[in-house]
Amino acid sequence: ESYYVKSGYGQETVEEINRESKKKFPSKSFGGLEIDLSPRDIISYAYFLKEVEYETQFKKDDVLFDGQKVAGFIADNEYQRENVKIIKYENDDKFIIKLQLKDKSDELILAKGYDMKNPQTVVEEVNKNNKKYLSTIGESDRFKAPKLHLDHNRDYVELINKYFQNKGFETYFIAQMFENIKFDMDEKGARVENEAAIVMTEAAMMEPEKPKNFILDEPYWVVMKRTDSENPYFILGVNNTELMETK
Repeated sequence: ESYYVKSGYGQETVEEINRESKKKFPSKSFGGLEIDLSPRDIISYAYFLKEVEYETQFKKDDVLFDGQKVAGFIADNEYQRENVKIIKYENDDKFIIKLQLKDKSDELILAKGYDMKNPQTVVEEVNKNNKKYLSTIGESDRFKAPKLHLDHNRDYVELINKYFQNKGFETYFIAQMFENIKFDMDEKGARVENEAAIVMTEAAMMEPEKPKNFILDEPYWVVMKRTDSENPYFILGVNNTELMETK
Protein backbone atom coordinates (compact mmCIF):
# COMPACT_ATOMS: atom_id res chain seq x y z
CA GLU A 1 0.00 0.00 0.00
CA SER A 2 3.03 2.29 0.19
CA TYR A 3 4.25 1.80 -3.37
CA TYR A 4 3.27 2.73 -6.91
CA VAL A 5 5.33 1.42 -9.85
CA LYS A 6 4.75 1.55 -13.58
CA SER A 7 6.67 1.14 -16.80
CA GLY A 8 5.59 1.61 -20.37
CA TYR A 9 5.95 3.30 -23.74
CA GLY A 10 5.29 6.88 -24.76
CA GLN A 11 3.41 9.90 -23.48
CA GLU A 12 0.32 7.88 -22.61
CA THR A 13 2.30 6.11 -19.87
CA VAL A 14 3.50 9.45 -18.45
CA GLU A 15 -0.10 10.66 -18.24
CA GLU A 16 -1.20 7.40 -16.57
CA ILE A 17 1.61 7.70 -14.01
CA ASN A 18 0.61 11.26 -13.10
CA ARG A 19 -3.05 10.36 -12.82
CA GLU A 20 -2.77 7.01 -11.05
CA SER A 21 -0.05 7.96 -8.53
CA LYS A 22 -1.97 11.07 -7.41
CA LYS A 23 -5.19 9.06 -7.11
CA LYS A 24 -3.52 6.41 -4.95
CA PHE A 25 -1.60 8.99 -2.87
CA PRO A 26 -3.65 12.22 -2.56
CA SER A 27 -1.03 13.69 -0.20
CA LYS A 28 1.77 13.19 -2.73
CA SER A 29 3.81 16.41 -2.63
CA PHE A 30 5.84 15.91 -5.81
CA GLY A 31 4.29 17.50 -8.86
CA GLY A 32 3.39 15.53 -11.96
CA LEU A 33 6.11 14.39 -14.34
CA GLU A 34 6.83 17.01 -16.99
CA ILE A 35 8.35 14.72 -19.60
CA ASP A 36 7.60 14.54 -23.33
CA LEU A 37 8.08 11.09 -24.81
CA SER A 38 7.83 9.78 -28.34
CA PRO A 39 5.80 6.60 -28.88
CA ARG A 40 8.91 4.37 -28.79
CA ASP A 41 10.47 5.97 -25.68
CA ILE A 42 10.22 3.98 -22.44
CA ILE A 43 9.68 5.25 -18.91
CA SER A 44 10.08 3.29 -15.68
CA TYR A 45 8.74 5.01 -12.54
CA ALA A 46 8.53 4.22 -8.82
CA TYR A 47 6.94 6.17 -5.97
CA PHE A 48 7.01 5.41 -2.24
CA LEU A 49 5.26 7.10 0.69
CA LYS A 50 5.35 6.09 4.34
CA GLU A 51 4.01 8.12 7.27
CA VAL A 52 4.40 6.89 10.84
CA GLU A 53 3.36 8.28 14.25
CA TYR A 54 4.82 7.61 17.66
CA GLU A 55 2.57 5.96 20.23
CA THR A 56 2.91 9.09 22.35
CA GLN A 57 3.85 12.50 21.02
CA PHE A 58 7.14 13.89 22.36
CA LYS A 59 7.61 17.40 23.75
CA LYS A 60 9.04 20.08 21.46
CA ASP A 61 12.23 21.64 22.79
CA ASP A 62 15.49 23.13 21.57
CA VAL A 63 18.41 20.70 21.60
CA LEU A 64 22.11 20.84 20.76
CA PHE A 65 23.70 19.15 17.76
CA ASP A 66 27.46 19.46 17.29
CA GLY A 67 27.41 22.37 19.74
CA GLN A 68 24.72 24.33 17.88
CA LYS A 69 21.17 24.93 19.14
CA VAL A 70 18.48 23.48 16.85
CA ALA A 71 14.76 22.73 17.03
CA GLY A 72 14.08 19.30 18.46
CA PHE A 73 12.04 17.14 20.80
CA ILE A 74 12.55 15.34 24.11
CA ALA A 75 11.02 12.69 26.37
CA ASP A 76 9.63 14.73 29.26
CA ASN A 77 7.41 12.26 31.13
CA GLU A 78 6.91 8.53 31.73
CA TYR A 79 4.57 8.10 28.75
CA GLN A 80 7.04 9.72 26.37
CA ARG A 81 9.91 7.68 27.82
CA GLU A 82 7.92 4.52 27.10
CA ASN A 83 8.27 5.47 23.43
CA VAL A 84 12.04 4.91 23.61
CA LYS A 85 13.19 1.27 23.54
CA ILE A 86 16.85 0.33 24.00
CA ILE A 87 18.19 -2.01 21.33
CA LYS A 88 21.83 -1.67 22.37
CA TYR A 89 23.67 0.61 24.78
CA GLU A 90 27.46 0.70 25.17
CA ASN A 91 27.82 4.25 26.46
CA ASP A 92 26.35 7.73 25.96
CA ASP A 93 28.26 8.05 22.69
CA LYS A 94 27.36 4.68 21.19
CA PHE A 95 23.84 3.28 21.29
CA ILE A 96 20.87 2.10 19.20
CA ILE A 97 17.27 2.92 20.17
CA LYS A 98 13.85 2.32 18.65
CA LEU A 99 11.01 4.83 18.82
CA GLN A 100 7.72 3.05 19.45
CA LEU A 101 5.19 3.56 16.63
CA LYS A 102 1.41 3.22 16.59
CA ASP A 103 1.65 0.82 13.66
CA LYS A 104 3.79 -2.11 14.79
CA SER A 105 4.42 -3.22 11.21
CA ASP A 106 7.04 -0.46 10.86
CA GLU A 107 10.09 0.48 12.91
CA LEU A 108 12.00 3.75 13.35
CA ILE A 109 15.50 3.22 14.72
CA LEU A 110 18.21 5.72 15.69
CA ALA A 111 21.87 4.74 16.01
CA LYS A 112 24.65 6.98 17.32
CA GLY A 113 28.40 6.33 17.40
CA TYR A 114 28.68 4.03 14.37
CA ASP A 115 30.78 4.43 11.22
CA MET A 116 28.99 7.15 9.23
CA LYS A 117 30.49 5.88 5.97
CA ASN A 118 29.23 2.31 6.32
CA PRO A 119 25.44 1.95 6.70
CA GLN A 120 25.68 -1.84 6.40
CA THR A 121 27.46 -1.99 9.77
CA VAL A 122 24.60 -0.34 11.63
CA VAL A 123 21.98 -2.42 9.77
CA GLU A 124 23.79 -5.60 10.87
CA GLU A 125 23.94 -4.36 14.48
CA VAL A 126 20.22 -3.56 14.44
CA ASN A 127 19.30 -7.00 13.10
CA LYS A 128 21.59 -8.74 15.60
CA ASN A 129 20.23 -6.92 18.67
CA ASN A 130 16.64 -6.03 17.77
CA LYS A 131 14.96 -8.56 20.04
CA LYS A 132 11.22 -8.93 20.53
CA TYR A 133 11.25 -7.57 24.09
CA LEU A 134 13.29 -4.41 24.59
CA SER A 135 13.72 -2.39 27.77
CA THR A 136 12.39 1.15 28.02
CA ILE A 137 14.68 3.99 29.07
CA GLY A 138 14.57 4.65 32.80
CA GLU A 139 13.11 7.52 34.76
CA SER A 140 16.51 9.18 35.14
CA ASP A 141 17.55 8.57 31.53
CA ARG A 142 17.28 11.35 28.98
CA PHE A 143 16.21 11.34 25.33
CA LYS A 144 16.74 14.28 22.99
CA ALA A 145 16.69 14.46 19.21
CA PRO A 146 16.69 17.20 16.56
CA LYS A 147 13.85 17.71 14.11
CA LEU A 148 14.93 16.73 10.60
CA HIS A 149 13.87 17.98 7.18
CA LEU A 150 15.35 16.68 3.93
CA ASP A 151 14.30 17.78 0.44
CA HIS A 152 16.78 16.37 -2.06
CA ASN A 153 16.93 15.87 -5.81
CA ARG A 154 19.56 13.85 -7.59
CA ASP A 155 20.14 13.53 -11.32
CA TYR A 156 22.19 10.45 -12.15
CA VAL A 157 24.29 12.23 -14.76
CA GLU A 158 26.94 9.51 -14.62
CA LEU A 159 24.47 7.06 -16.19
CA ILE A 160 23.09 9.31 -18.93
CA ASN A 161 23.75 7.97 -22.46
CA LYS A 162 24.61 4.50 -21.13
CA TYR A 163 23.22 1.73 -23.36
CA PHE A 164 21.18 -1.22 -22.13
CA GLN A 165 22.37 -4.79 -22.51
CA ASN A 166 18.93 -6.36 -22.06
CA LYS A 167 18.09 -8.62 -24.99
CA GLY A 168 15.86 -6.80 -27.43
CA PHE A 169 16.68 -3.37 -25.97
CA GLU A 170 20.34 -3.01 -26.94
CA THR A 171 19.52 0.08 -29.03
CA TYR A 172 18.09 1.94 -26.00
CA PHE A 173 20.12 4.29 -23.82
CA ILE A 174 19.30 6.20 -20.61
CA ALA A 175 18.14 9.71 -21.55
CA GLN A 176 17.02 10.79 -18.06
CA MET A 177 17.41 9.30 -14.60
CA PHE A 178 16.51 11.14 -11.42
CA GLU A 179 15.37 10.66 -7.84
CA ASN A 180 13.50 12.95 -5.44
CA ILE A 181 13.55 12.36 -1.68
CA LYS A 182 11.71 14.10 1.14
CA PHE A 183 12.05 13.12 4.80
CA ASP A 184 10.70 14.78 7.94
CA MET A 185 11.05 13.65 11.54
CA ASP A 186 9.61 15.64 14.46
CA GLU A 187 7.88 15.22 17.83
CA LYS A 188 4.83 13.56 16.19
CA GLY A 189 6.42 11.03 13.88
CA ALA A 190 8.16 10.68 10.52
CA ARG A 191 7.30 10.91 6.83
CA VAL A 192 9.44 9.60 3.98
CA GLU A 193 8.55 10.22 0.34
CA ASN A 194 10.57 9.08 -2.64
CA GLU A 195 10.16 8.94 -6.40
CA ALA A 196 12.51 7.83 -9.13
CA ALA A 197 12.24 7.67 -12.90
CA ILE A 198 14.31 6.34 -15.77
CA VAL A 199 13.59 7.46 -19.33
CA MET A 200 15.01 5.26 -22.09
CA THR A 201 15.32 6.48 -25.64
CA GLU A 202 15.99 4.31 -28.65
CA ALA A 203 19.08 5.27 -30.58
CA ALA A 204 19.63 4.80 -34.17
CA MET A 205 21.38 2.16 -32.33
CA MET A 206 20.97 -5.38 33.26
CA GLU A 207 22.35 -4.03 36.66
CA PRO A 208 21.66 -0.57 38.29
CA GLU A 209 23.91 1.97 36.68
CA LYS A 210 24.29 5.68 36.29
CA PRO A 211 21.66 7.45 34.16
CA LYS A 212 22.06 6.94 30.44
CA ASN A 213 21.90 9.79 27.97
CA PHE A 214 20.31 9.07 24.62
CA ILE A 215 21.11 12.49 23.19
CA LEU A 216 21.56 12.71 19.44
CA ASP A 217 24.02 15.60 19.47
CA GLU A 218 26.57 14.06 17.10
CA PRO A 219 26.33 12.25 13.73
CA TYR A 220 23.82 9.38 13.80
CA TRP A 221 21.76 7.08 11.60
CA VAL A 222 18.01 7.03 11.00
CA VAL A 223 16.80 3.57 9.93
CA MET A 224 13.21 2.76 8.88
CA LYS A 225 12.17 -0.80 8.09
CA ARG A 226 9.30 -3.21 8.09
CA THR A 227 9.16 -5.24 11.30
CA ASP A 228 9.30 -8.54 9.38
CA SER A 229 12.26 -7.52 7.18
CA GLU A 230 15.98 -7.22 7.85
CA ASN A 231 16.40 -4.71 5.02
CA PRO A 232 15.48 -1.06 5.64
CA TYR A 233 13.38 0.85 3.14
CA PHE A 234 14.99 4.14 4.24
CA ILE A 235 18.30 4.97 5.86
CA LEU A 236 19.75 8.43 6.45
CA GLY A 237 23.11 9.50 7.87
CA VAL A 238 22.80 12.79 9.79
CA ASN A 239 26.25 14.39 9.79
CA ASN A 240 25.54 18.10 10.32
CA THR A 241 22.83 20.70 10.92
CA GLU A 242 21.98 21.11 7.23
CA LEU A 243 18.70 19.23 7.74
CA MET A 244 17.81 21.06 10.95
CA GLU A 245 16.16 24.32 11.97
CA THR A 246 18.97 26.27 13.58
CA LYS A 247 18.34 28.84 16.31
